[in-house]
Amino acid sequence: MYRKLLLLFYSKKPALAIAVIRYVLYGALIYKLLSRDFTVFTFAPPSLLQFYPSIQYNISAGYAALGFPFVVDLATGHWLHWFLPMPGIRVMAGIQWVAIALCAMVILFGRGPKNIITVGAYVSVSYLWGYNWRTGGEIDSIELTLQLALIYCFFRAPEALTLCSRIKPLAYSRSHGAEYSIVLMMFCFNYFISGSNKLIDISPWAWFEFDLVQSIGMFRDMHELGWHIVPAPGLHHMRYWTWLNYIAVPLAYTAELCIPLMFFRRHLIGPFWMLFAIFHISLWGIGLIFFGLVLIWYVFVPVHRFFQPVVLTWDDESPFCRGLVRLLRRTNLFGLVRFDCTSHALDLGAIGFRARGVGSPSNHDGVYALRRIFWAMPIWWPVMLALYFPGVDMAVTQLGRRLLAPVLKPA
Repeated sequence: MYRKLLLLFYSKKPALAIAVIRYVLYGALIYKLLSRDFTVFTFAPPSLLQFYPSIQYNISAGYAALGFPFVVDLATGHWLHWFLPMPGIRVMAGIQWVAIALCAMVILFGRGPKNIITVGAYVSVSYLWGYNWRTGGEIDSIELTLQLALIYCFFRAPEALTLCSRIKPLAYSRSHGAEYSIVLMMFCFNYFISGSNKLIDISPWAWFEFDLVQSIGMFRDMHELGWHIVPAPGLHHMRYWTWLNYIAVPLAYTAELCIPLMFFRRHLIGPFWMLFAIFHISLWGIGLIFFGLVLIWYVFVPVHRFFQPVVLTWDDESPFCRGLVRLLRRTNLFGLVRFDCTSHALDLGAIGFRARGVGSPSNHDGVYALRRIFWAMPIWWPVMLALYFPGVDMAVTQLGRRLLAPVLKPA
């Protein structure tokens, strides 16, 4: 068991996968920094800056100890203000622009010598968000992003797609696989903790008592009457779909508890991503905008699949496979998919297909093989997105077992 976990943790990934994480992570931080003006805190009265999380949340919970003033000050660098006065407008604006510049430098140049650029970016960003936490501001929408920025400070694998990088983007290594697994574990940990809190703070029976769709309609009415927050357009039509209250919220909370499966079954990343994206966007209908959380999930986009050659093996004795391959040959516009037929003596999954990226150590069977090759065929992207929708892959696999699997010849 332990050996299998190690093999999974160190499963090889291309350098490009970590480059995508770097681009998305620090791009999201730049977006966050540009969408805020931290100079407003220079006008705040001293009493407002004393509204620490320990005051805002129930301190009877053990984790709330992390919200006490001295802990927040130590974590964000605000301990400097035990000795120094708060910065003025120009200094605060300068710190904000330095943080933006450091994040841009990480994207362009990578971590820098001894990871100094990533450390500088994390210190400056956490310092600025310390003012939000000291004034009762957001915590949930930025904590995962900052945690990823912190662990990125400790990465050591060679970086691709920097201005001074010599490593090939499609170079596979175990070190890149380990860093990818760490990022995946952070997602699993955060969402699982959130789901666990739902069990502690809310009775499971209360999961079915939320008036989500009615609240979406109510917030739309409030906006039309002059409320300043703009809810997501179009969602107010859901106000009459009351049956969604008994499905959407319990499903999202259950998914948070089940998300550790995503680490062990990597093909579940897409369905979990789509499920939480839909849930976060639906909360926009009641004024809770978690766009940062939706954005950070893009670290898992397998960009290398857009241009990595892939070999498709199929069962030539299956009429369905032969027909689909003829169609795929016509739509292989970029020539990235190479076709290699075989007999059904080789186990190719439920619907007779196997795909493997050139240089990749992993095989994709059945419906996952189709998902893999569709990345290299833009005309099939709508179908590919449908196959990532939760449950569709399993439904297609079951259909393949009943109708589309090759018929074995009698011995």
